[in-house]
Formats: sequence, C-alpha cells, structure tokens
Amino acid sequence: MPSGTTRRWKRKLALASQPADTSQNGLTVKEPIFLIQVLCQGKGWLVRRSYEDFQSLDSHLHQCIYDRRFSLLPEIPTFNILDNNTELIHNLLTEYLSRLTTIADNKINCGPVLTWMEIDNKGNRLLVNDEAFINVPAIAAAHVIKRYTAQARDELSFEVGDIVSVIDMPPKDDTTWWRGKHGFQVGILLIGN
Repeated sequence: MPSGTTRRWKRKLALASQPADTSQNGLTVKEPIFLIQVLCQGKGWLVRRSYEDFQSLDSHLHQCIYDRRFSLLPEIPTFNILDNNTELIHNLLTEYLSRLTTIADNKINCGPVLTWMEIDNKGNRLLVNDEAFINVPAIAAAHVIKRYTAQARDELSFEVGDIVSVIDMPPKDDTTWWRGKHGFQVGILLIGN
C-alpha cells in the first residue's frame, strides 16, 4: 500500500443467534445479556453486553462521534419502559446494530465505543479485561491543577502539572469520577472541585 494511503476497514455488528447466559457468578441478572457478533477485517468474535451496555454505547456514540440527526439511531429507552417485551427489545437492538453497521467506518476513534466492540483504532480485536485497561486508548488528556493523594486502592495519586490519560468518561450527571491512566497505573480520578 502506498505511503499516505488510509487503510479502509469495515465492521459489522449483529445480535448472535444463540442466547447468552443470563447468570453472572451464579446469580440471575435482571436485564438480559446479549451476544453480539462482531466482524472486522475478516475476523469475527462474540462480545457479551447487557441492555445497560447498549445505553452506554448510544450515549458515547452521540457524545463523541455522531449527532443523532445524522446517525438516525433511535435513543435506547430505559429497560423498564420496554416492559420486559423480549421481541420488542430484540427488534430494537437488531435495527440499532444494523443502522450502526451502515454508518460506522474506520474513522471511529472514541475509546469507549471501540472498547464496547472490542476493537482497537486499527480494526484489530482488542482483548479487554480488568487487567488490560492499560491498553485501552485514551479519549482525552487531563492536566492536573490540584495535588491529590489516593484515598483507596483503585484511585490515582498525582501532582500539579501531571498529565492523566482519560480512558472512560461517564456523563457528568452520573458521576464525579473518571477512569484514567497515569504512567503505568490505571485507576479512578475525581473531577471538578
């Protein structure tokens, strides 16, 4: 491939035909778990996602990448509105993934969206587990303006002037904590205040 040429890769997302196990550590979960077939660069794999995970994907897609008027993706309603109607839920998510497949291209660079699909920014499979968060691409950088000493094992400590790579940024209404990387440590950091 000539230098300067952008490599094009397409991804395809679809609900898998087999149902996912609805238990987690021996306990039955309230929301169904879905298996999503991800196809990218000739390779395929399954990812397990809850209904809440779909809401998170929708939120990140429309915060970082698309305007809903362009994407034409329906907003994923709260689970209780759907009244446990499995056929309605299945149809909604099938149509959502079909539309996302149509509009998604290799320019998606939002870390949480790529992580949801378990894809890195080059179209390769990204193996994600709690220990692998150091490999999650950053979605933003934060400049530290106030010294902070970790109060718990999962928090980050930093000094004024440090740069922290932000890897997960829930909506500000949901939390005052973000997940980030500082050096080779991954943890949560307080925002604001």
